[in-house]
Amino acid sequence: MALGITLSQLFSKRPAAAAKLEGKCAAERKGRITAEIAHRAYVKSNPPIPPIDPHNLTLLPVGYVSSPFGKRTGCPRQPCLCPSAHGSITLTPNVSPESLVGLEEFNYVWVIFTFHANTDVPKQKAAKGTQQQRNHPFASAKSKILPPRCETKRGIFATRTPHRYNNVGLSLLKVHEVKGRTITVEGIDLCDGTPVYDIKPFIPWDVPGYTEGGFHGFKVNVRCPAWVYDDLAVSHYKTLPYEVYNDFVDTKGVVWSEEAVADLEFLYKRKCFARIYPATGVGGVALGLIKRAVSEVLKQDPRNKKSKENKVVEYTVVFCEATVLFEVLDEGTINVKRLERAVWEEGDADGVKLLKNR
Repeated sequence: MALGITLSQLFSKRPAAAAKLEGKCAAERKGRITAEIAHRAYVKSNPPIPPIDPHNLTLLPVGYVSSPFGKRTGCPRQPCLCPSAHGSITLTPNVSPESLVGLEEFNYVWVIFTFHANTDVPKQKAAKGTQQQRNHPFASAKSKILPPRCETKRGIFATRTPHRYNNVGLSLLKVHEVKGRTITVEGIDLCDGTPVYDIKPFIPWDVPGYTEGGFHGFKVNVRCPAWVYDDLAVSHYKTLPYEVYNDFVDTKGVVWSEEAVADLEFLYKRKCFARIYPATGVGGVALGLIKRAVSEVLKQDPRNKKSKENKVVEYTVVFCEATVLFEVLDEGTINVKRLERAVWEEGDADGVKLLKNR
């Protein structure tokens, strides 16, 4: 899609509808809002005819993700931050389940996907360069962003921002089980419904500095800037409360009120988590694993920058079919106040579910 053309040209067939959506987007700049989703869906359903380019690559999903993260807010930044988050990838009907034969011999896979929950619409922004350059799809894209833990902007290729020239992501997930046309995974960091383009097995020499010594011969030799490190977020400790996992993120600093614990048990009995955590599923998942997964999500403090600056009293994240309401105390402790059943709008917008305003 050529982002250099104006929105009025883009919506020449239905200018009134486009103008109405643009007006909503301009009036409600509060992150991922319904107007923005509707606007993006309209853009995708009424694209201009692009010039034929033999170098363009058309990708079709080979499968879709089922995960506890129905919204971007609360979805882990990286897989290692929430190892108790389970999920699955199910192949599409036109992909043979025989494609997965042999994958059970590996315990990690690379997953190539698209950031389908991004709000990506053309920006009315002057672009430098020739007319051809201004009409290129990348003309209005941001080349630098401010990472969460960095004080200065960095080029997007030096970050893991989901907002990229091409909305393609790469994730390393732990394989728990391969059955039929479904891969059950642990430590998932993808939103529910994410389209998957490819799945590749992880092998030992994917780790830079792999040395002699077989499967135990690792010598890590990786360089990255200091701002990337977040030792508190990835701190682990070993324990054996469940058969399915023996490596959990340290969730000290996340406390649950009695009301929240009672709400969790109430919603668990009413199968609000059963889609991902069935009572008899991945190793006989217990209620405690769900509580730990929620705690691991909150440990990362999923608030956006504006919420932190405005010091909102109560925040929410969605986990499976539950809305988790929490607060951040002055000393940094995260207090889980209560849980409620998530109420969704009927249908969705552009493949993304919308929470119903209450």
